[in-house]
Amino acid sequence: MVALGAAADDDDLIMARFRSRTLNKAGVVMVQMFVNGREEWIMMDDYLPCQHGRPCFVRSKQEGEVWPCFLEKAWAKMTGSYARMEAG
Repeated sequence: MVALGAAADDDDLIMARFRSRTLNKAGVVMVQMFVNGREEWIMMDDYLPCQHGRPCFVRSKQEGEVWPCFLEKAWAKMTGSYARMEAG
């Protein structure tokens, strides 16, 4: 996640990790990750854990920007849960 934060200034680099740049009617988000140098596409729903109307974990500085939440969710899915992620 730290590497993604460093790459956050390059919109094209970040958005290339997503199969689609818009949310779809099916509520499916696909994110490209690399694990040990191997490409993997992570498929997940578009529900995000929230509390009091705000994301529970990572938040973007820009209002309405959700890509950090979806990248974090994909990483949590790869590691097994949000609780199992180390160092964000």
